[in-house]
Amino acid sequence: MTGIETVTLEYFESGHTFMAADTVHEEITKKFKMTKEVYDFDYFVNNIKTSHDSKVVYPKGFNIYNLKVIQFRSGYLTMFANNEYKGEFEEIHILKRKYAKKLFNDIAKGKTDLLDELPRKSKASGITEIKKGMLLLCKSVPSSRTVFYKNLVVSCNPIPEKFY
Repeated sequence: MTGIETVTLEYFESGHTFMAADTVHEEITKKFKMTKEVYDFDYFVNNIKTSHDSKVVYPKGFNIYNLKVIQFRSGYLTMFANNEYKGEFEEIHILKRKYAKKLFNDIAKGKTDLLDELPRKSKASGITEIKKGMLLLCKSVPSSRTVFYKNLVVSCNPIPEKFY
């Protein structure tokens, strides 16, 4: 068999231990509070990139053995979990039986890429010309940040967001 055999996620239980990401998220939040306004995606990305340094400080009592682990394995429609860093995995059934049965039947029929069953966008749906014009007239957006709005795709029949 080729491809990915297992996907393992390791995490600390919320509120009980420390994760390095906690410090990073705190710094990002501070940066956005100082910035006040975010006008486009490039501005958003720049705020994140400039929000923190690479230094991570671990609190007293930090313990790797508080790590929780879940694992998904190729060929199984179940999840495996353990509550200790070096503990044994326990198999957990997470799907209702009727859904698990349907998935097994689909796989038996040769439908191995279940993502092909999901509807996908084939092109940008766009916005109306009127909405684009209103966004460009907005005085709170600095002129240096209007490139994003000028490049929005216009469509006479934009697909409603609830469609997706």
